[in-house]
Amino acid sequence: MKLPLPNNPFGSIRLTDVLPAGLGFLMIDLNRSIEVLTTDSRRRVVFQQASEEILTAIYSPSGHILFDRLGRLPGLWALPFSLSGLKPTGEPFRIADKGAFPSMSADGTLVFYRSNFDYPIQLVWINSEGIMTGKIGEPIPDLTRAESSPDERRIVVETGTWNKQERLWLLDPMRPGLMPLTLETDRAAHAFWLSDNQRVLFTRRVEPDKESRVWVKSVDNLSGGKELFKGWANHLSRDGNHLVLRTAQTNASGTTIQFVTLDGSEQPVTLPPELKEAGSFRLSPDGRLLGYYQHENDEGFLYLVTFPEFGNRTLITHSQSFAWTWHPNGTELVYIDGPTRAMMSVPVKRSGTIEVGPPVKLFEVPASSFYNYTDPRGFSLSSDGKRFLMQQEIRNDADKNGPRPNTVMLVENWFEEYREKK
Repeated sequence: MKLPLPNNPFGSIRLTDVLPAGLGFLMIDLNRSIEVLTTDSRRRVVFQQASEEILTAIYSPSGHILFDRLGRLPGLWALPFSLSGLKPTGEPFRIADKGAFPSMSADGTLVFYRSNFDYPIQLVWINSEGIMTGKIGEPIPDLTRAESSPDERRIVVETGTWNKQERLWLLDPMRPGLMPLTLETDRAAHAFWLSDNQRVLFTRRVEPDKESRVWVKSVDNLSGGKELFKGWANHLSRDGNHLVLRTAQTNASGTTIQFVTLDGSEQPVTLPPELKEAGSFRLSPDGRLLGYYQHENDEGFLYLVTFPEFGNRTLITHSQSFAWTWHPNGTELVYIDGPTRAMMSVPVKRSGTIEVGPPVKLFEVPASSFYNYTDPRGFSLSSDGKRFLMQQEIRNDADKNGPRPNTVMLVENWFEEYREKK
């Protein structure tokens, strides 16, 4: 069976498995969506998400698509799937917390990699020389993201996954424990502080429709809040007004990115088609430059363009993996290079064109600040740009300086435990 591949100008489409009976192929587009390429060369999106990467997707004889996630929702997941309809028949569920790179035999034997350890996370302040200057609160299980308020007095913390009920909490270093910011019945994630130090903006999913909506609420009130937009909050500028908003489409075109202002003072700006395969958008503090990540030929590239013109594209760096942010003064980009575990700084200047200086290594990032091997955890900068808010796994002395060890797992009839979820 020969099928022409879809238009693939950036090398973002990867075939990952062949469906039984010659029904087509499974493929991943931009590490963000799982699709079926049918025998008549049509594409059908069966699963998509905006906040993490999908590396592998395979078909299981149990009637599932198995796939792995990297980032805030790590692990090995199963999506109930109908071969006759070539469509999902239920919601995805996680089958291994740290699973990755699955493969499947015809008799249903599953093989995958699994990390041996699951560590609580300690929030710490690191200075520009890489020296820890203080711990913030106690270690937090299932921590996925943390964002300091502009005055650095409080931190909004995200824990859990969609499978474990993702939730927001308030961490006040002057008080013990975590204070809940969202209800147990809500699923809330990706929170950003507004400039008044009193409110946060976040993405909320509420039963029964499960549609994502952007809300804003006071951190001093568990209930209440106001819906602003339908969609997912990808990023909020440092001035607390410019939002990168991702909205789902009803057809196969996937999602749309818009740049909107919370106060409605400017017309929304839609991402041009040539950047539809990009992600990790970050506006500079003055709103004149836009940084973004693009995956090309199995490597990640960080670019800058002018905003809102989307012109003068300039390469900042390229690497297999990195995490990055703007310096508060807007004259530097700061990023962790995954393979070298280095915190890097790149000077940036706009004077008609975008001028970029040579990267400078600030300090070495410990292995405890990585999800696994070269995949760094997120970080942010203090308001003066002199301190880094970072996440560190609490490890034993024997393993704290090395990457998480992995084990190859072999599971016979994996679906027996989950048969009721088919």
